[in-house]
Amino acid sequence: RPMIFLTLLILSGTALIYIQILLNWYSSERFVALIYFPTLVFSGYGFSKLFSVWRNRPPNSKRVNYIGLCLIVLIFALPSILNSSKSNRALPFKEVGLTLAKTHPGDREIRLYSTSKKVLFTHFYAYLNKPIVSSPWQHCTILNVNELELNFILEANYDYLLLSDRDGGRRKFLEMVKKRGDCEVTVILEKRTKKYGMLTLFSLARAGER
Repeated sequence: RPMIFLTLLILSGTALIYIQILLNWYSSERFVALIYFPTLVFSGYGFSKLFSVWRNRPPNSKRVNYIGLCLIVLIFALPSILNSSKSNRALPFKEVGLTLAKTHPGDREIRLYSTSKKVLFTHFYAYLNKPIVSSPWQHCTILNVNELELNFILEANYDYLLLSDRDGGRRKFLEMVKKRGDCEVTVILEKRTKKYGMLTLFSLARAGER
């Protein structure tokens, strides 16, 4: 019965986190404890069995045991090592977010428009040191490059536009601005990256402020 209770607790906690992510993205990590602590019981049981098997092995096989332990640790550590390269790809977007954290007025929400999902990293780091919690799904709009329309961008309630050379969004936007000639667009930050090419953060005057 205790195991059944713990299993139901883990499943219900997982379902609760999933619903929290669907309904309201922010601060989902606060609910991880609902499934983390119950699983510690199963983890402890597994480690206890592992150590008992370890102790019952012949003394002359200790070298093989240590090699096996090192391989197990390496197998579990390898995914995080490989994923570190992926996290480095988000560093330029992190730097943009930290720039916004310093320059954007603290009493206003940050509304971002981009053609890359990495803009969510920018929004996260822009609010990292602010005393409020903001959902990027509510204040970030992600569209395809072929959906870029200058009139929509300028008339919508956006503060910033984040584009890169990788998908052609930056070049397309600059061409539209050049053709129109009367756009209130300011370059806040430009950063050259290996993967995304030139990454540019544009400042857009809100419709109600022009």
